[in-house]
Amino acid sequence: MSNNFGDFQIGVYFDAVNGVTSRYPFDAEAVQRKAAEALPDWVYRYVSAASGDGRTQQENIDAYKRYGIIPRMMLSPPERDLSIDLFGKHLDSPIFMPPIGLVGLCSPDFQGDIAAARASAATGVPFSLSTFSQAPMEEVIKHTGDTPGFYQLYLPNDRELAAGLIHRAEASGYSGLLVTVDSWSLGYRPMDLEHGNFPQFRGFCMQNYYSDENFTKHLEKAPHEDQPAALRHYAKIFQHPLTWEDLRWIRTQTKLPIAVKGIQHPDDARLAIDNGADVIYVTNHGGRQANSGISTLELLPGVAAYPEGSRENQVGRIPYPADRDR
Repeated sequence: MSNNFGDFQIGVYFDAVNGVTSRYPFDAEAVQRKAAEALPDWVYRYVSAASGDGRTQQENIDAYKRYGIIPRMMLSPPERDLSIDLFGKHLDSPIFMPPIGLVGLCSPDFQGDIAAARASAATGVPFSLSTFSQAPMEEVIKHTGDTPGFYQLYLPNDRELAAGLIHRAEASGYSGLLVTVDSWSLGYRPMDLEHGNFPQFRGFCMQNYYSDENFTKHLEKAPHEDQPAALRHYAKIFQHPLTWEDLRWIRTQTKLPIAVKGIQHPDDARLAIDNGADVIYVTNHGGRQANSGISTLELLPGVAAYPEGSRENQVGRIPYPADRDR
């Protein structure tokens, strides 16, 4: 980008001089409040729900309060370069839009995936598309402009369908594959269970499945003509306990860089690299899948250090929160 990311706020102040107040919220609480006001209740419940009592979700948030930054002075250039090299590309932003299932429902026209892709194009912040999207992956990538987009894969237990999704992502221009490994079954989310709120079972954000011939060939009718039958088939293929052999198989299916999303332990980071991963994506699914986990910010140093050396050199030297008294 030619401008600094922080220049946006200068525009806000100039608008205010002309009597135009920004419509954007500028703090996390305001974002959450506006989302609750704007979204249908069932959508807000789904995107905000956590697993169990929400402990891990809150731990992720609280961890940042325990960390600080010590700035150095007299070093700042007029143009701040925040770019990074990752996935074989030079990226303007060190921050990514993560793949968010059902973000497609978070816009008035229920095309939030496309809205997010357009925001990616406008800001240079790389975009990630969830398997669960309201528009097919081929349509969404058209809106990212020159900003790279990445495709997140929930690996089904149908190899033909899995290969189809991977090949479609590569053919349509996605720059990398994000393989989610911490969510092969549904998490225990009381807020959703209380209302039976699982939008996929109502046909929302299923277009990557419904547009794939390897999915529809198992149906007697098109998904929109017999939704219950389509959903019964989906229920059969979604839950797939992942193994490292699955990652090795995915590696054979694509030349795209692969990030393994959901790594939390240093040993798993090493295994992921050994079995075909190019990038380690440290996350606990935002506390939505399993409760009582440690914040990923605390886990990050150990995971980041481990793949750089051999197991013999690293064991016993990495501060790993799970191995210490808490």
